[in-house]
Amino acid sequence: MQDDTYDAAPPPAPPAHADADAAGDEPEPKRWPDPDPNACAESFGTGIENATEEPRTYREGEEVDVFYRALEEDTGGYFPCADSTDNLCGPRVARSDGWVPAVVERAHHGWDGEQVLVRHAWPHWREPGGRPLDMSDDRNSVQRFAPYRVRPRSEKPEKPSLDILLVRWGGKEDPDACAGQYSGSWGSAGAVVSDRFASGLLDFVHWKLGCDYGACTAYVTSGSDLERLCERRITQMLEGKHVAAFYLLWPARFDDGTAGRPGMVPADSLLELMRRVESAGVPTRFPHAAHVYRALLAKEWTTAVSGCGPSQMRVPATTRVAASSVARVPFSAAKRAVDALRAIKGDECDRGVVKLGYSWEALDVRAWRGVSDLAGALVDVLHQPGCRARHVFVQEYVRHLGEARCYVVDGRVAKILFTRFEPPDDEGDDAGRFCTFKEVPRSVILEGWCENSSERLRALDAELRGLCATWGTWLLALDAEPQPFYRIDAFVWWDDGWRLTTGEITELGGSFLGWRDGPRVVFEAVLRSCFRDGALEAWEGRRRADDATPDRSPTPGDGDDEDDARPGWSEEPPAPPVADYLSQ
Repeated sequence: MQDDTYDAAPPPAPPAHADADAAGDEPEPKRWPDPDPNACAESFGTGIENATEEPRTYREGEEVDVFYRALEEDTGGYFPCADSTDNLCGPRVARSDGWVPAVVERAHHGWDGEQVLVRHAWPHWREPGGRPLDMSDDRNSVQRFAPYRVRPRSEKPEKPSLDILLVRWGGKEDPDACAGQYSGSWGSAGAVVSDRFASGLLDFVHWKLGCDYGACTAYVTSGSDLERLCERRITQMLEGKHVAAFYLLWPARFDDGTAGRPGMVPADSLLELMRRVESAGVPTRFPHAAHVYRALLAKEWTTAVSGCGPSQMRVPATTRVAASSVARVPFSAAKRAVDALRAIKGDECDRGVVKLGYSWEALDVRAWRGVSDLAGALVDVLHQPGCRARHVFVQEYVRHLGEARCYVVDGRVAKILFTRFEPPDDEGDDAGRFCTFKEVPRSVILEGWCENSSERLRALDAELRGLCATWGTWLLALDAEPQPFYRIDAFVWWDDGWRLTTGEITELGGSFLGWRDGPRVVFEAVLRSCFRDGALEAWEGRRRADDATPDRSPTPGDGDDEDDARPGWSEEPPAPPVADYLSQ
């Protein structure tokens, strides 16, 4: 678990930096600060000060528990197993964050900056691929821990305030390769299926809660793995006072291994697992409850809303074409689709896009012009190897200057970014594909789209916020529990006034692009949602009831684009003014 050689000799005296003998290069800067040594769920967001404790000392050979984190740097992703045969075969489920037994290898004096050197006492460890770890090697069994992550061995340890189930990719293909070949950058957090995203999310939880949480991870590689996961076993493993499930996968309408990206799994298998785990009492906190997630992924809202004519939701004319119609006579299917769009729109429609539901990174979006081109696009998306889609969406072309991406956190617009897709290629392998987009600086928006009119920019901001509020009401009809995050993507056009058209309702886990504060803001909202059945619900209720509180979210004309575009993570924000949670 550590690459440096183990030096058993104790230090003769308190050094200037007690851990200066650790070998290796300077580590990469952390995305989040180290947690307060006494951080816990009771102090998260409540305004209650963390309790303080005197530094502990440990004698050599003393039995302790250490807080181990599998996604931490230099751990290799290894996790403890019940015995030598546990997790030999998939799907592998194990506690990836939590307390494990160890023995102090060198006396710990409690000096400032001194870490605790321990030897792991648990003998059975594996990595997500199933390979065991040789614990007879000191490089694997001896590890240093910060003092706040070490405690005296306890026969009846206190339950953590939060226990998380993570269901994530465990295949050989590298999820970090999901860098957005066809859609640009995922931002500093990485793609939701990547190790970087998972480690950043758990790093944030650790920053806020310290060691007052735990995590069990299920590593899956296929739809059959998802189907074999037992919800009863999962509920028995989760011991926290609050429990939550995070699903860091991409559900798609493709057979295993054919969707084009590691981390993509059959949608029906994942949604059924989510439903089973929710029925066993473990709520989904990332991305959304199963029925909400399905509604957003399937994109069926596009036809349900556009078929009712113009509405406040501003959805483009959209129809569906059955896979069987395309299989029989593609040209006839395309002609009927164009006729349907003409009837829905009330005007001619000779160009647009074809798209699949349950699709990611614009992989299954094609542009078309005319009936013949549409017929080819229908065949192209539906007849991909392994495709299990039952229908395809055909949508009218929307005139636009670009696209506004509105990030809504806890019901309020927290950020608005503008992007523009490059026109699709007319020839070659990427013909008709929307391959790349780029972020448009606000200075360009003001100068170009708004013709240097700050009044026009304010009007655009108001229109976008109004559209987000409309979709927020729709989401409340879909589920009474407020969503901690969603993103509304809208096409923007000027014609004697702003004309907005909804392009997408993006689920929790969408790209942050250049929003530097995005991971912190969204992860904090997700973490708050994990405690909704407790004291933090008081904060949410008061915030929503306080109509007089001004929305201080940045407008499209405010801020510095260059600052937002820089990679990295922001500093901790002020705690919300909710010091009297527990008195209510």
